[in-house]
Amino acid sequence: MGDKNYVVLPPRVRAIPISDLTIFGGTEKYEIPEFVGRLEDQTYLNGDNFVLRIGYKGCPEPLVQWYKGQQPIISDPDSTKIVITADSAYAQLALFNAQREDGGFYNCRIENANGVRETGCHIFITNDGPGGPRGMQRSYRSVLYTPSQRYSRY
Repeated sequence: MGDKNYVVLPPRVRAIPISDLTIFGGTEKYEIPEFVGRLEDQTYLNGDNFVLRIGYKGCPEPLVQWYKGQQPIISDPDSTKIVITADSAYAQLALFNAQREDGGFYNCRIENANGVRETGCHIFITNDGPGGPRGMQRSYRSVLYTPSQRYSRY
């Protein structure tokens, strides 16, 4: 067969860092899947439409799965309630006419032969207008939080 080296990979390879592998005389790059950005918590009114969109990368191209709570979300082609789309760079979940029961924790999982990554956010559906019910506040602050005003006695 000549002086060429051939690498035979098992069908499922895990935990390979980014590297160049020679496969059948060519070069192919393998990358652990990664999200580009993150999902943010959001609040909507009853009847609103919302879209969760997240960028990702990885080689080979990762498989995308959306979850609500711990249950996988299956996109029915005949349904007009939930539409899930994914291309080589973005995953998107669109939900139309949101109702209170549509609120909860939504999670996006990407997986390829090199690894798995997940990101998620809380979706709140309310009747009380933008910002949620009165008196409802976040119980945490972003690490990037800085007060917008400084208080002084003078």
